Amino acid sequence: MELKTYYLVRFTRKSGKIDTSMEGLGSGMLRLWALQNPTKTKDTIIFEKDTGKVCWYYEGTGDFPKIDEDDLGHIDDYCPGMLAAVQNS
Repeated sequence: MELKTYYLVRFTRKSGKIDTSMEGLGSGMLRLWALQNPTKTKDTIIFEKDTGKVCWYYEGTGDFPKIDEDDLGHIDDYCPGMLAAVQNS
């Protein structure tokens, strides 16, 4: 069984400015990081690096993030050009 590669981006909800990005083999450590590092003004997206499918969206609340994982679409719907940028890195 082969693990998928995932990518995490945390950004300011108001401006869209990215302050943190990470790549991981499998999603476990990225999901744990997203749970442990919420802020009131920032959201975190975790997506598949190969396909761009958004798997988890963590909405920061300051304490425990609100987590959404249903029909989230493609990373380029949130940030055009993001998939091409991470695939070329």
